[in-house]
Amino acid sequence: MEKVKILLAETDCIFIELMKTFLRGSGFELVTCQKQDFLLETVRQANPAVVYLSANIAGSNLEYLRLIKQDDGTRKIPVVMICSKENKEYQLRSSASGCEYVLLKPLQRKTFFSSLYGFTDSTGLSNARLKTRLAVDYGFLTPAPFTFHSVDLGSRGMFVEIRNVLPVDTILSIRFHLPDIQTPIETSARVAWLNPPLDPAKPSLPPGMGLEFVDLDPEQAAIITGFIIEGNRRKQRKAE
Repeated sequence: MEKVKILLAETDCIFIELMKTFLRGSGFELVTCQKQDFLLETVRQANPAVVYLSANIAGSNLEYLRLIKQDDGTRKIPVVMICSKENKEYQLRSSASGCEYVLLKPLQRKTFFSSLYGFTDSTGLSNARLKTRLAVDYGFLTPAPFTFHSVDLGSRGMFVEIRNVLPVDTILSIRFHLPDIQTPIETSARVAWLNPPLDPAKPSLPPGMGLEFVDLDPEQAAIITGFIIEGNRRKQRKAE
């Protein structure tokens, strides 16, 4: 099977080797570009599924991100910007300039693959679910919001455990953190179905509610999808 190409624009040889280590044995082929003058042409020729564009090569004016997004042949390719945690201004300018996501150094393998799978999955795994227990805040009330816990997570919603279920079609503001990912997921969610304690629709599940994400930011949707895919693949590797 032909490997999926991803392109890394980076001048730091140590970081390039780190990315090669991450991708060793995976279904991805790493194409690198270390000379900024050839970046757009390299993207055109490689036609990668995702471009990872480092602050080291992009420059403070983000010229090369704009070139990729303005070119008819490359503008639909997702671009993930990579920069240091301390460079807050660069993070904001990257998002404003049209990139799909910002990754922060030092880069963790799990965070990297969450972004990668989120933007490259074409196998139907984006509809998969992952059993995971996450603390989910809802209501955002002071001094503290209410909290329930997830039973599983999908790219389009989650099932949460709660005995005092809310009516179907109730809209909630929710917030939760994925492990090892610094930025919280914040979105609205609709109560789509109920599993009440006295008359459960699915006896295999605890009392709770199925939530459907509403107006989820595409960047956060990609990260959730990547997290689910990577989590299921880790479970599959352990079972083999």
